[in-house]
Amino acid sequence: MTALNGAAVLAVGVATALVYASPVRSQPSRDLTAAAFAALLPSDAAQRPGLRVEGDVDLQRVKRGGLVCHDCVFTGAVNARDARFGGPVDLSGSTVDGELDLSDATFARGLQARNATFDGIVDLRNSVVTGATDLTGATFRGPALFGEPPDPSRSSFGGASNFTLTTFEQLATFEDATFGGATTFTLARFERDGVFAGCTSAHDATFTRVTFSGPSDFDNFTFERGADFTAAAFDGPSDFGQAKFYGPATFDDSRFGTEASFVGASFFRKVSAGEADSFQSLNATQGLDFALAEFDRGTLFNYASSAPVTSFARATFGPHASFIVSNASFVGLDMSVAAIVRYVLDNNERDREHMLNVLESSATARGDLGAANNAHYARQVLRSEHHGWFVHDADYTVYRLGAGYFVRPWNPLAVLALIMGICSLVRAVRREDWSAAEVTGPSATAAVRLRRAGGPAAQSLWHWPGELLTTFEAMWWNPQLKPGQRKISRLEALVYRVLFACALVGFAKSNPTLREMFDALR
Repeated sequence: MTALNGAAVLAVGVATALVYASPVRSQPSRDLTAAAFAALLPSDAAQRPGLRVEGDVDLQRVKRGGLVCHDCVFTGAVNARDARFGGPVDLSGSTVDGELDLSDATFARGLQARNATFDGIVDLRNSVVTGATDLTGATFRGPALFGEPPDPSRSSFGGASNFTLTTFEQLATFEDATFGGATTFTLARFERDGVFAGCTSAHDATFTRVTFSGPSDFDNFTFERGADFTAAAFDGPSDFGQAKFYGPATFDDSRFGTEASFVGASFFRKVSAGEADSFQSLNATQGLDFALAEFDRGTLFNYASSAPVTSFARATFGPHASFIVSNASFVGLDMSVAAIVRYVLDNNERDREHMLNVLESSATARGDLGAANNAHYARQVLRSEHHGWFVHDADYTVYRLGAGYFVRPWNPLAVLALIMGICSLVRAVRREDWSAAEVTGPSATAAVRLRRAGGPAAQSLWHWPGELLTTFEAMWWNPQLKPGQRKISRLEALVYRVLFACALVGFAKSNPTLREMFDALR
């Protein structure tokens, strides 16, 4: 037993001695100075991920190398202004605490920074990226400057540009930048201003479910291909003024929390009609403004809702323009009656009548009674097309021509003048006051002889003005008839009075105060 205990003690002692005698491997340091990190370029840094670089890094002298550092931390600024990166640039997972200056730089093999975090300003103004740009999941806590007005050049992203799930906490501007490949901002978040004014996208641009918490500016953006803003949220003012959509523009299920301007935007064909522009199920709480816009494709507004006013004032429409507005809810509308009648498709839902009704109500509310009356008249014309032949003919003859639908006062006045002139002429022809002494006697005047020489036609025309005046007087009272004149029937006088009353109603509906009274009585 004693021998066994001694052996055990000896074994433990030997094991302990071996442990202390074995060499200990020290872990390499992950911290580098800025100068030491620059010395690793262009390739060694890629083999050592997770570096922590202390101080400001100066890469302005890079002319053909690359920059690859995954999950690195840069405690200072990184200055690569005017650098020429011939190799890949990849900062995926990295964090840059200071400013990242890549302005006027050239990236021959693309730019990547997936899930990277940038605490300071990121400056890529006037930079040129030949390959793909991938900033998926990146976070910009400072201003992100990807473009500016061309002076003299502009930022260019030649390959596909992916900003999916990217967060911009401060100003993000891509002003006047060009995108050569497919551009994707799906689920990106702009917590402040998002500026894309003057940009050009040569391929499809996707902004699906993007969120603009602040103002968004797409003024004069040229979309050479499709522009997809499906389910996008515009919480701040949005401006698509003078934007050019050569491909289909899709805003389905998008939400505009404040004013949405498409003033002067162009939705036209470049080569062929292509797909329709789509604003289906869109919700605009402060209205949509398409004033001066140009349309030459089909446009869908099914189930769209907009308040208080959707404006197409002075918009122009090409030969291929059409609108489908089934189940759309427009609280107010500013659009020409001719455009609604010609370009809005009914689709068996009588959508034209609905749009004209909205136009009439909104035009009345803003005091434009001329537009309101025209909309009412056009709506009644369209409604009459759904009647049977008997009701349609009666509506056409009595209600449209005779009464002018109570908004066209010149219709009943024209009918009144026509009927009055015909009836007066008939009575003038049938007059019986031609006595022999008057026509053939020696005391006949020159006027009588002239009428006699012209025959019955001249005699009738001579008496027609008198008959016309008598007919006009008979509208209000029964004057004393001259010898040979035929008495005007009560029915004829009643018709004249009704037509005149219709004209008065039409004139009254052109007065704001009187129109309110008539609308209240309906």
